[in-house]
Amino acid sequence: LDPFAGQPALARAASAERRRLLLNNASPATLLGVLASAAPPASGVVDHAFSRIADAPRRGQTLAHHLSLLYETICPECAQSIVAERFVWDRNVGEPVEKRYRCPHCGSQGDAPADMVDVAQVSSLEVRGAAYWGLLSRLVKPGDPLTAQARSLQDLYPSRALLVLSELLTAAEQRLSAGEEQRAARAMILHVMVAGLPAASLRAGQDAARVQLARRFVENNLWLAFEHAYRTLRSRSPGEPARRDRPLPLAADLARLRGPEGEGRVLPLALTTPDLAEQLSPGSVALILTEPPPFD
Repeated sequence: LDPFAGQPALARAASAERRRLLLNNASPATLLGVLASAAPPASGVVDHAFSRIADAPRRGQTLAHHLSLLYETICPECAQSIVAERFVWDRNVGEPVEKRYRCPHCGSQGDAPADMVDVAQVSSLEVRGAAYWGLLSRLVKPGDPLTAQARSLQDLYPSRALLVLSELLTAAEQRLSAGEEQRAARAMILHVMVAGLPAASLRAGQDAARVQLARRFVENNLWLAFEHAYRTLRSRSPGEPARRDRPLPLAADLARLRGPEGEGRVLPLALTTPDLAEQLSPGSVALILTEPPPFD
């Protein structure tokens, strides 16, 4: 059992050793990213998928350049235009109040107060524009009973993050062929989805629990997150297509995982820790290997 699955190594090792493995992460996007990284496409496929998305034309420039400029800021030391690594928002104020930067011109780096350029950058974006509704249409269809939950999830993302996700998904859909290229793109974009989701907490109300952003939350540069996802996935990819790992054999449910056909299979679950504990009977887990998430 890995109750906080965040890395693919255990999934690969358990499958190779014919062990039954239960992978759990409360974040479905993180869980899917782990599964994708456990059996990654060949490095050439990952290279092609990344370059096709990065080189997609967007407003007279490449998509890579266009998305980088969404995080453009001013170096507080030399006043040159640079790209911020992340912003810290104050939910009560409704705008970024701090930024983390690394200046290639003067070499300075660190955290600094957000300036008027940073506030103007996000103020120019539509709060619920085409990117918001386009992503929602990918999650749910009209009349779907899960529409309210899908909108609650999307509302956690800053408008800039939704725009980046929409652009990446559109480029992948339009410029990549089905199969391994799409699988590589999905693995990288899933990483971006996780990096773009600010820390949130669950608030219990009279009718139902709801998710709420912390008063101060971090907005990461999602183009940098996409580049990081590419480097990470490529480092785990076999060099030749013929040597590519097969997709992990999955179990449909706990009963099948425990049965004779469950040997060497993986069961992915996206449950909170209390819900996971309710699913497991006493003595059903022989070994727990995990890396708990940081507590801060």
